Amino acid sequence: MMQINIAGLKDDGDFIVVSEDLRKPDLAELPGIEGVNSPLSVEVTITKTDKGFLVQGEFQIELQLICNRCLTSFKYQLAARIGDEYLPNWKEPAENELDELLNEPNIILRGNVLDISGLIEESILLAIPMKATCQEKCQGICPECGQVLNEKTCQCEIDKPDLRLAPLADLFKKQ
Repeated sequence: MMQINIAGLKDDGDFIVVSEDLRKPDLAELPGIEGVNSPLSVEVTITKTDKGFLVQGEFQIELQLICNRCLTSFKYQLAARIGDEYLPNWKEPAENELDELLNEPNIILRGNVLDISGLIEESILLAIPMKATCQEKCQGICPECGQVLNEKTCQCEIDKPDLRLAPLADLFKKQ
């Protein structure tokens, strides 16, 4: 997806800024995502540090999501920040640093090409809302007739008591 040549970053503090519009990622197999409406717009700054390369930036993409309340499709603008540190493979960690490196999300860099595709994909997955709704006050669907309540109201009796709790309601009537 996104590979960046970092051969020009020699000294600590050197940086490059990369801004690209990438092809639409294939996210349709994920639950709740119906499709991708726009290319993935990414802007990252890669800075040479004493340990490796620090990647910081942000991305934007427009997705077609399915509302968790009314099951209608809607457009969703997704924007999020990304960041990670990539370590070169020539720096072998000391024995006491190995556990620390395994517990952190650092990625070992190989060669002069920095592939941040995994970082971008992971960030997209983390930024997608777990319970996406088409609007803040989405009313959902009627549990009786299935009518989308945002479009029009139905005549169903929504406050119908649960039959499993009817003996409990009778107990309250007696008191």
